[in-house]
Amino acid sequence: MRTGPQAMGGTMYNTGKHVSLRPDKAHLVNISGGPLGYSYRLEEVRLHFGSEDSQGSEHLLNGQGFPGEVQLIHYNQDLYANYSEAAKSPHGIAVVSIFIKLSENSNSFLNRMLNRDTITRINYRHDAFLLMGLNIADLYPDTTRYITYEGSITIPPCYETSTWILINKPIYVTQMQVSG
Repeated sequence: MRTGPQAMGGTMYNTGKHVSLRPDKAHLVNISGGPLGYSYRLEEVRLHFGSEDSQGSEHLLNGQGFPGEVQLIHYNQDLYANYSEAAKSPHGIAVVSIFIKLSENSNSFLNRMLNRDTITRINYRHDAFLLMGLNIADLYPDTTRYITYEGSITIPPCYETSTWILINKPIYVTQMQVSG
């Protein structure tokens, strides 16, 4: 699987359910290859955390949950004009999912998203904060292995239009970053 240009900026949001980063249009990030027959453009980086260390990820691996999960949500730019159109269409969405584990050290990309300076600016639902100079390659763990399946997107109306790619290595955050 290949990613496009590395540097990006975007807007962090507190949706009330999760933290989200929406890339700016000046630095488009695309993926292709692996199980994907098309080129997909990054629409959103979504973070899921739970209240307990073993519960926060949407996926389980061998029945085990993780403290969190990063979902990089992409839409098929070869066939569709935008995310909304792609979400309800065949081969519309590709989601790269990376499990999050706790450690003393933090993934550098998540460190930028979850540091106190950033998080305190999006304390409340609908708060937004512009974050620049991110390197998307820093988010990916050092592995080429993954699990893939065809499924649905996890936000209603849950169209069954998504190719899921679960990376087989986690990335790490500190307990303080999860607690916020």
